[in-house]
Amino acid sequence: MASPLGRRLQFLPVAPSSARRSTLEVTTVVLRRLPTLTAVVAAALAAVLAGPPSGFGDGQAAAGIISARPATRLAPPAVRVAGQADDRSALLRALQVGSDGPVRIRRDAAGRIRTVGTAPGEPLRPAGERAEPAAAARAFVGRYGPLFGVTDPARGLVQAGVESTDAGDVVRFTQRRNGLPVVAGELTVSVDDEGSVLSAAGETSTADAGGSLTVPSEQARETALQATAHGHRLRLDQLTAGEATAWAYDPSLIGAPGLPGSRPVWRVEVSSADSAVRELVLVDGSSGRVAFHINQVAAALDRVVCDARNQRGLPKTCTKGYVRAEGQGPSGLREADLAYDNVGRTANFFDRVLGVDLTRRIGSDTGDGRKLRSTVRWCDAGGECPMRNAFWNGEAMVFGDGFAGADDVVAHELTHGVTQSTGGLLYYYQSGAINESMSDVFGELVDLTDGFDLPGTQRRWRIGEDTPFGAIRDMRDPTRYEQPPRMRSLRYTGDRNFADNGGVHVNSGVGNKAAYLIADGGGYRGTTVRGLGLTKTAKIYW
Repeated sequence: MASPLGRRLQFLPVAPSSARRSTLEVTTVVLRRLPTLTAVVAAALAAVLAGPPSGFGDGQAAAGIISARPATRLAPPAVRVAGQADDRSALLRALQVGSDGPVRIRRDAAGRIRTVGTAPGEPLRPAGERAEPAAAARAFVGRYGPLFGVTDPARGLVQAGVESTDAGDVVRFTQRRNGLPVVAGELTVSVDDEGSVLSAAGETSTADAGGSLTVPSEQARETALQATAHGHRLRLDQLTAGEATAWAYDPSLIGAPGLPGSRPVWRVEVSSADSAVRELVLVDGSSGRVAFHINQVAAALDRVVCDARNQRGLPKTCTKGYVRAEGQGPSGLREADLAYDNVGRTANFFDRVLGVDLTRRIGSDTGDGRKLRSTVRWCDAGGECPMRNAFWNGEAMVFGDGFAGADDVVAHELTHGVTQSTGGLLYYYQSGAINESMSDVFGELVDLTDGFDLPGTQRRWRIGEDTPFGAIRDMRDPTRYEQPPRMRSLRYTGDRNFADNGGVHVNSGVGNKAAYLIADGGGYRGTTVRGLGLTKTAKIYW
């Protein structure tokens, strides 16, 4: 089986395939900000989010490189829902009684509750006395957390952050089991300005917990270093391992291979200063083997740009020797000036339309203050040069020669940074495809509203038309580049060989088609959608 290690975010076209099959359990996706979830959005989502074709066979996922045996995809373990069925029914009845409208519940393929909400303007629980968003959300999960499988919400859910939107606030909670944070165990609650809960969505682990954390943390760090070096064909001295932190890991939450159940792991991030590596490694706390690993590199305004001059092995994060910095005039280096200007156009869009300060949110500080950093004309130490790619490395944008001039590509990469700082979508299978689609959506929204395109390149809803080899995705018609427009499409892939982190660049076509329909409207498979326009679409997706 092909190893997931060594796979960078691919901004390159995906080769056509005539025999794609899905190995994924389908989870219903729903927008959580209900004040903006109009019939238009519902119709667009319904058109593209149907289940997968029947009869698809199960495939095999890539094994961890230090596994005892090849890892095969197993069926999710039987789920023990907290409390008895009558207790859950009583909670649902109480939720209905306290809501302004009918409660809408969405479950996953195993029957577990994943989202609850009502119609726009009809809160789940109208506010009594005005409450702060975080307090209202905590009160909600404190009572209704068992619906999502958390038996003791006071201990099992810890507030992780609050995001403000035009419709109110979104409060995120991280699940904890046996005192450990759970990988991908999250619950999100949307609250309006009056303190009324609008919706809740999430996924938590209810699997049997086993194992113990007997492997020393330093041994786990060493294992993570060796695994990453082996997978990326790098020397140990080219890599740095962060602190090993204790987490609980349930493979079923992310659809990963592995034995059913929850167990303690050491979570380590391994990175390289001169190559595009930001590897998330989970080391089993009992056996010391790698349980899971994935490369997380996804492919007041203060901008800086560095030039790698198409030389291999130079640092990818721009830290000194700036070709152009904020407030300076054009440098004369075309790639640097295009990167500077397109970062500015993206930052202006997020500020003007969404009220988001990109420098504050995703800028990095390498000793001279928080800045939006870009490196142009960069080449991987062991890859082709010039590099035909672009990526976000966790703290900065990195562009191969000719890519900084594509405003949608620049906005795409910056949006990966925004996703990293907000939802934290794992770059893996469905969550990775949503991650990619979000970047395509905001990349194209910037492209369609900033008034900039290289001569003769403007193609509405095409991604990457300003790059040296032209467009690589079509959001209006994903099939043009062998992407699925809906989940029942035969193009929807399970990525058997794990060549694309589980099909993140292929399956993103589903979300892209939905975004096009929401913005421009149109007919699709018997459903007619009235377009809401670009600005409303941006606010809905935010």
